[in-house]
Amino acid sequence: MVCPMEVTYPRLLAAARTLGVQLTPTPTARLWVANLNDCLVQFLSLPSSIVLRMDLPEVSIPACNDTNASPLFVSAALIDAPAPLTRLEYNFPTAAGLTDHQLEHLLKTGLDHLFAARKQLL
Repeated sequence: MVCPMEVTYPRLLAAARTLGVQLTPTPTARLWVANLNDCLVQFLSLPSSIVLRMDLPEVSIPACNDTNASPLFVSAALIDAPAPLTRLEYNFPTAAGLTDHQLEHLLKTGLDHLFAARKQLL
């Protein structure tokens, strides 16, 4: 039996590499980025979860509501920034630990769902 283990940076990097994703560190602690299909995807490692983020051009509030109501488990929000944008987020819990297989599966699922939501919005 394989026991769940703490999700550490080396394990996150290895799981991403298994999926063909090269993560690049940022000046912000716990934040890594990857350019996937010309989209910047952020990987944020919090003490109890991993958050995958993708920023898009601003879309309408009803479009965000449709995404939030879809079965993709991705949240969409309009961000009031100097250049308004739409932020997509997918997160999954890690506090109890994950096996390597679970971590890879959840990363792949999160990326698949982010790109499906992006396609739905644009």
